[in-house]
Parts: sequence; C-alpha cells; structure tokens
Amino acid sequence: MAEPVSVSVPPGKKRAFADYRRLLEFLRPHWWRMAGNVGCNVIAAALNTFVFTLLMPFQNEIFNKDTLISTKGWLGDLQRRLIDPFVGPTTDRLGTLKVIMIAIVAIVLVKNVFMWLAGQLGVDAGFLANGVSAENSHHR
Repeated sequence: MAEPVSVSVPPGKKRAFADYRRLLEFLRPHWWRMAGNVGCNVIAAALNTFVFTLLMPFQNEIFNKDTLISTKGWLGDLQRRLIDPFVGPTTDRLGTLKVIMIAIVAIVLVKNVFMWLAGQLGVDAGFLANGVSAENSHHR
C-alpha cells in the first residue's frame, strides 16, 4: 500500500484562497443576483455573436451571391429558420435585405434588454453589499 502524498501549497496561494472564501460569505445572500447577472450576460453575448453571423447573409444579398446563407452546420440551420420564413424565391432583393435588417435590429434590441437586466442585477447587488438600497443610492 502506497503512502499518502502530501501536497504543499505556497503561502501566497493559501492566502488568495482564504480571501476568496471570505468573499463567498458576503455573496451567499445575493447568489441569485449574481447568477442572473451572469445568465443575462451570457445570453447577451450569444445574441451579439449571432447578429454578427447575420452580416454574411446581408452581404450575400447585396452582392447578389447564389446562396443567401453560406454557413453550414447548426449556425446555418438557425439562420435559415430565422430568415427563410420571410424570404421566398419570389421575394425581391430589397425585401430580403429589409427582412435581414429588421432581424438584426430586433436581435440587437433584445440583446440590449438582457444587457440592461444584467446591469440592474449587478448594481443592486453592489448596493446591497455596501448596505445601501437601490432606492437610496442617490443619497450616497
């Protein structure tokens, strides 16, 4: 039977972990705000990335390419599900551009709502951690 191996942690790392553990104690009452903040930021980042992928169909239509959506895989499928119901073979190019632009603006608006929510959750958690309510924040 092998003897247990002891692992030594440098003193600086022990201190950093102790600080982290101490911070977690302050976070416990507000964990749901932090989870909401992180969740809203992840959703906003995903929507922002998806908006950038919609620029290619926009450019493909402007430059009169053969295929509107050139992306393959799950991203191309998602783009097709978003754009194809509004764009048919008889739709003119201007109508197609209009649909893509409206989709981009709508997704950016939804993304901004999630960014706002993330900010609200983060600000409220910061005020609560400092013992100040959001209603009284202007009196600081």
